[in-house]
Amino acid sequence: MKAKYLLITLATTILVTGCGKTLGDPGSSLYGSDGASLDQPDDQTTEVNEDASSYANMPEEAITDEEKKEFTTLFLSFEYAGFLTSPFNDTSELDWDDVLEHGADIQTSEFGENEVELYLDTTNQSQLFGTLFKISRNDLEEYSKSHAGIDFNPSSDSFHWTYIEETDSYYREQYEFELSYEFECIEGIKQGNLYTLKFRNTMAVYNYGYDADRVLKLIKDGDNITVISNEILWEDNCDQSQTFDIELNPDDGPVRFITYNVDSAYGVEFVIVKDKKLDHSLSSYINDGDNWGYLTSVSAISFFDFNADNVKDIVVIGSSDYGTKVILYQSVNGDSYESFYYLPEKIEEAYGDSVTIDQVKTYLMGENKDCVYNSYQEAYAQIARLYNLEKENNTYDLIYFDNDDIPELVVGEFGYDVYLFSYKNGHAVCYMLGWPYGIMGNTGYYYSPKNSLIHNSDYDYAGAVQYDSYYTNVSDDSEVKAICSSMYVWYEDADGDGYPSEEELESCNYETIYEEGYFDDSDQCRSADEIKKLIESYNQYAYEEICGELSLSELLNQLGF
Repeated sequence: MKAKYLLITLATTILVTGCGKTLGDPGSSLYGSDGASLDQPDDQTTEVNEDASSYANMPEEAITDEEKKEFTTLFLSFEYAGFLTSPFNDTSELDWDDVLEHGADIQTSEFGENEVELYLDTTNQSQLFGTLFKISRNDLEEYSKSHAGIDFNPSSDSFHWTYIEETDSYYREQYEFELSYEFECIEGIKQGNLYTLKFRNTMAVYNYGYDADRVLKLIKDGDNITVISNEILWEDNCDQSQTFDIELNPDDGPVRFITYNVDSAYGVEFVIVKDKKLDHSLSSYINDGDNWGYLTSVSAISFFDFNADNVKDIVVIGSSDYGTKVILYQSVNGDSYESFYYLPEKIEEAYGDSVTIDQVKTYLMGENKDCVYNSYQEAYAQIARLYNLEKENNTYDLIYFDNDDIPELVVGEFGYDVYLFSYKNGHAVCYMLGWPYGIMGNTGYYYSPKNSLIHNSDYDYAGAVQYDSYYTNVSDDSEVKAICSSMYVWYEDADGDGYPSEEELESCNYETIYEEGYFDDSDQCRSADEIKKLIESYNQYAYEEICGELSLSELLNQLGF
């Protein structure tokens, strides 16, 4: 089958020269941080890893320069390139989107008659927004078995192609770009047919973080190559004095917080690694009025829960070209970290260049140094005080968004943005994080009391085109998500150019809908008719604006403080 190859530019730019340890030296990066050889297979359940374990007691032998060249060529090919991108401890963790969008040597753009229309109908789209690719189910299953030694699982969280039964194939729209990496095999060992190979991205200026060296395990049986695992050496070229094992989320167990401080345009950078895979990456970007840049060094890092969500937040103190700086990364439901904008400046003004972690904690927490919140009242009081420190013109409210007896907390600056917090399972949950409004035709956000439903309207061309969106909390511990949306065109597009002219706007009476559309923003693939009926039912509800009306002192009084 003729292949259509797809090259994707990696989004990450964190790049560091790897160490030049001698192969076989326990300090070599072919060995784990605890000195245990990485060529000792983990206890896996797949047939491939069971085969790998049979080679564990065989003598080690360094691969030759010729073998290094052969493996370099192989993993630059579209057939295998995707296996080096994302880390996996075993093939059950493969990122199939990554593997497939980097080639896999089985993609094709050869379509039968009406196949594109079939895809558009299946996905409820009116047009393509990228290049459409397809993979036959049979080809994908054969590839998974021969290259990864496993049966392909189409329900994997990392596989987002659309299956169409009529063609027995998977489809996806993607974009073609130039490759931004080139991996070279720089050393390796073999034990029988088991190979442990170290690869380096030769296109990177520095090899650290996501562009650090990789250690790939595979079985080579004649011409057959079956991958086993791919480990990124995250701690290559890191700042060990500011690298820690820490439990940030008590539900997730310990992670590795790693600091990089290399001579690059991006200053100090941080990653959080869990189970040898990237969990979060954090920039040390700072903005001090007209001055902006990154930390040049770090003097202290601390972890404590200052926003009451039961996940430790991160405080960093470091140096910059503009003096000592504080960065506050607050966790958002344990899913991401967001920086406060104004609050660090106030801490710096209060304590100067000699600021310490203890002073920052006192500023944020007051007397609650243990960061314990025994009720929704205590959690909401801390959140409100925190955001009042950030912006003193914020206002607050307590509303009943969902159907329980605990109110939700509203925080926001009127006409600019709004936050919504709930209290579930003994800690705060952020439903809305600084959702903006008041510009670009966004009139604000409205909730239906006790129905866990939010409605928002946006307008273009002085209201000639209206967009309505509906949101709900699909889970108790995450931001609200879009359910569905609609579009209404209130003018007659007489010239058919898709934009209202002055004459067409003058004829707009906001009573006649000339065009409408209904869209499923969830993963349920509901039809336009189903969405229209759903929206008609939502429009029967009563709505109130999500907008703070209380001062901080008035809110604290309602909370009993």
